Amino acid sequence: MEMYANPGDKVLDMTFGRGVFWSNIEKKRYSVVTNDIDIKKGSVAADLRAMPLASETFDVIILDPPYVFGAGGKDMLDKQYGNNDYRKLGSPGPDAVVELFSDGMREAQRILKNNGIMIVKCMDFISGGKQRRISIRLLDEAIKIGLTDEDLFVLHQSGNPIMRHNYQLHARKNHSYFWVFRK
Repeated sequence: MEMYANPGDKVLDMTFGRGVFWSNIEKKRYSVVTNDIDIKKGSVAADLRAMPLASETFDVIILDPPYVFGAGGKDMLDKQYGNNDYRKLGSPGPDAVVELFSDGMREAQRILKNNGIMIVKCMDFISGGKQRRISIRLLDEAIKIGLTDEDLFVLHQSGNPIMRHNYQLHARKNHSYFWVFRK
């Protein structure tokens, strides 16, 4: 955060949830607005795809929506976010995940100031025995809507990835990404 945000910058966390993004960041250094679809969790309560905020008002936007689905996905969403319903996300699956992120990125671009920074957290996964490289699809989407690829951080998670089967067909996904885009 310190690399891309200045003290006092107006920052929107579009998907605040439990505030995990801020675990190791001094939130008070910035003017932070938190959003969550659950009114009890954010200072704004809106769907990330249609924010009730003026255009070009934020210096930095954080986008980290839920991206768990499939077998056990609904339970995982409820446990992690405590407020999600697949009717809000559309049909569960990789395309719905990309659509949710893409819609959120377009909305973030609208409320992001020119030259502002958008940080998008995502994770690749395997679904239906196929690689789902969500990170690459989101990079393509960012470029398509006019954002510049500024940086990429790869975060390695501790522990072993969860596997549904006792055999392995693809590399296990034990990392996530923080894309940094500039408007």
